Amino acid sequence: MTRYKLLRLEVKVMLFLCTQMTFTLLTRPLTFNSNTFYNTLVIYLVTK
Repeated sequence: MTRYKLLRLEVKVMLFLCTQMTFTLLTRPLTFNSNTFYNTLVIYLVTK
C-alpha cells in the first residue's frame, strides 16, 4: 500500500469515528445497535 492510500484510509477512519461518536451521542438509547454497526463497519474496512 502506498503512503497516499494509507493516508486516505486514515482520514476516512477519522471521519467515520467522528460521525460515529456524534451518532452515538444523539442516539443514546440505541448504543448497542450503533456498536454493532461500528463493529460491522470496522470488519468491512479491514477486509476491503
